[in-house]
Amino acid sequence: MRFAQNVDYIVLALYFILMLSIGIYYSKFSKGVHNYFAAGNKVPWWISGISLYMTNFSAWTFTAAAGFIYHTSWYGVVYISSGIVTYFLGALLTAKRWRRSRVISPIEYTQTRYNIQTQQLLSWVISANFILSAGAQLSATCKFLSPLFGIDIDILIIATGLVILFYTFLGGLWGVLITDFVQFVILISMTLIISLLSLKFAGGLKGLFENVPPFTFEHVYNNVFYDLNFLISIYLIGTIGVAAGASQRFYSVVDEKSALKVGILASILSFAQPLLFAVPPLVARIIWPDLSQVDLFKGFFQPNDLVYLGVALKILPIGLIGLLMSAMLSATMSTLSSVYNFVGSIITRDIYLALFNPKADEVKQFKFGRITTFVLGLIVIAESLLYVHSEFGIFNIMVTFFTLFNIPVNIPLAFGLIFKSIPRWGASLAIIWGLIVGAIARFVAGWSIGAQVYIAGISTFVILMLSDKIRTLYLKNKTFLSLISLAVSILCSLIFLLNLKTEPSIARYLIIIVASFSLGFSLIYFNKFVKETEQDKKVVEEFFKKIETPINVAQEVYGKSGKETEVFLFIGFILIVIGTLISFLPFVVHTEKDIHIFIIVASVYIIFGVLMILYGRKNKINKEFILSENPGSKTKTNKSDEINRGI
Repeated sequence: MRFAQNVDYIVLALYFILMLSIGIYYSKFSKGVHNYFAAGNKVPWWISGISLYMTNFSAWTFTAAAGFIYHTSWYGVVYISSGIVTYFLGALLTAKRWRRSRVISPIEYTQTRYNIQTQQLLSWVISANFILSAGAQLSATCKFLSPLFGIDIDILIIATGLVILFYTFLGGLWGVLITDFVQFVILISMTLIISLLSLKFAGGLKGLFENVPPFTFEHVYNNVFYDLNFLISIYLIGTIGVAAGASQRFYSVVDEKSALKVGILASILSFAQPLLFAVPPLVARIIWPDLSQVDLFKGFFQPNDLVYLGVALKILPIGLIGLLMSAMLSATMSTLSSVYNFVGSIITRDIYLALFNPKADEVKQFKFGRITTFVLGLIVIAESLLYVHSEFGIFNIMVTFFTLFNIPVNIPLAFGLIFKSIPRWGASLAIIWGLIVGAIARFVAGWSIGAQVYIAGISTFVILMLSDKIRTLYLKNKTFLSLISLAVSILCSLIFLLNLKTEPSIARYLIIIVASFSLGFSLIYFNKFVKETEQDKKVVEEFFKKIETPINVAQEVYGKSGKETEVFLFIGFILIVIGTLISFLPFVVHTEKDIHIFIIVASVYIIFGVLMILYGRKNKINKEFILSENPGSKTKTNKSDEINRGI
């Protein structure tokens, strides 16, 4: 096996420089808050779709997920392929509605759709969840790469965190989207070559299917039980997560059709998951059935997490190992840069503008957004330095945040766009219910992840959809509502007490009973603070009129001032440069025997680059012709709209 050499360090350094250069280049297109957080709604749908696909990858995909597939075989493959379903269904639910909401912050619409209290609650919870999770992802990446390169992990965390921070800080959403595309090409080329070459160690596809254990629904991995309920819960969280959490990718494109294409493209790309990410760990299971006997994995606490790296090092020549590290970093960098921009927009629009400075103009919002993004990056770096030395474990931290926050927050965000019957105040109580019920189920009653997600999701959805009826009962028949609250309190207590999956104790009983009765009678007490007027109902009506109104591309997108962004030519140039440099690597590092691998990888970049340049030149010529035919207007023809959309 080969390990990182000097040339690999050079490749990694050049990759960092490339990402920073993209951020600097696209900073000239991010001179206002609308362009910084929504890219002026001019992002080609395929760029946004690839970016959406990329945001779900990090070093975790190559480590923890690979280890999970190694242990559970085909069950893990089904797990990692969830995007096929979740992207498609999530986009069908809300993609068009997000674009028609005409917002530039993922939950900016809640101040109108719900109320200021709901907006603030969502803003704080989502921001905390994303930032805490981002710290775990950065530390996971650097913990994996540090021993490979022999770099102190704290130094690696600081360096990597600063690179991600600066290109996000400089380039805004355009910088994030374009780096996502470049990282996508790097990721696809490296994972594809590793998967195809690794098959020879398993005897080809036939040998893979014959030697990998058959599919089963029940597994125990690191003392955690996984079954069908876990898979269903992951697909459920994923679908609702896309419907709510992919908002920025949906509303940054020009119109509703483009928004739907974003989700469909991400779904189609997910069909490649088994080939790109599952084959190497499955091959590892065949060639290394006992990792404790393999020198590479000796001395590691959880060797399963290193099986993808082990297969890659068995295949890749010097030089491409550095590019593999770049691919792993690219996945994490894509996720973290999206988090910085996403949370930055929330804090700027939904906290700073709504609470502290409602009269702030575009310039002040833009400056505050940039400062916020910078501070968020520093916080994530500090978290990573803390997490990486924590005995609790990075994987446990990630699972805790993901399962606790996502369902209670995303259900109101997604379904608030769909159901007009939900009152403006309804989401707040639903979120609180979901968070508390999920926490009790997981940390007090000791339920499995799947069961926790089920009960948190059902609780959130039921309270959200019945909130108007609960309000009606409060106003017309408080006695009956009191009886319902008592019944709900008793039912919740019995559900948890009779299904306790951990060691019984007086403290657990008390927590369950107190929490259950607090939730039950919150149906009454919460309504004491609700103020709903006819004006509130009119606001909701107006909101849904906007949702039902198609986007006027000519007026709402291209009628606005701002620099036009040359997407295709710039991306093409970058990819050709990368491909050309890779083609010279075998002669620099004297690995001519592996030249076919370098040629395949380089060809992928050059082909992508040439296609981008040809397409970009065609668009530029057509656009100049149309503008000459329509002086004084950039958007007088449908053809012009199509060109700018990148169709």
